[in-house]
Amino acid sequence: MGLFYNNYQKLRQENIDNSLELSDANYAMLDRMIQYISAHNISLFELEVVKKDLIGLAAQAEKNQGSLEDMLGVPEREFCNTLMEGAMKKNHFEHFLLSLKDMAVIICIFHLTFFIADGCPKNYGLTWSVLSYGIIIAFLQDFIQHTLQKRIIYNRHAKKWKGLIYTVFFLLLLVWLILPLDSFVIHGNGWGITLTVVAVTAVFFFGNNLYWDLQSRKYHWE
Repeated sequence: MGLFYNNYQKLRQENIDNSLELSDANYAMLDRMIQYISAHNISLFELEVVKKDLIGLAAQAEKNQGSLEDMLGVPEREFCNTLMEGAMKKNHFEHFLLSLKDMAVIICIFHLTFFIADGCPKNYGLTWSVLSYGIIIAFLQDFIQHTLQKRIIYNRHAKKWKGLIYTVFFLLLLVWLILPLDSFVIHGNGWGITLTVVAVTAVFFFGNNLYWDLQSRKYHWE
């Protein structure tokens, strides 16, 4: 197991790198298909395995001076539905684990930033603003990526919907910055609380890596 980089991240990064070598048309089609599949009942690791296979098809098509669409032989949405029929089902714990990790990292970063900016005071704590920001952003990000996409990916107004979503996201962030909640959730020894926040974040971060490395053993992905 890598301390800072698990097999799920490794496969995702490989897919990102390889997909960037595709033509614009094949990349756009691949992106639509993956977003559509990701919004359905499929495990996150298998999603990356499927993406790797689709990238391979697209690369083979380009080698033969064709397109991914030619390789599929059927409409892309129909092909996606066929792929999902035999796929390993989504484990909702995976999303929850990723959200917890993201939440912990966001909270930790902002807590450390404010703690240091305030001069590392002896009496300090975890504020409501930092806690609520971490929770809201982590779950909002998960909702956008894994729920809302299902409804808009093949919608003719998908780009407008995405623009609206990220505008709302930006406005929420702006409201948080303008109207912070400064009271403490936990208050006491500043260093003790800060070290506890860092330790909890480390548990979620490294626990997440361990989980995904164990999950990767179920698939033929290398």
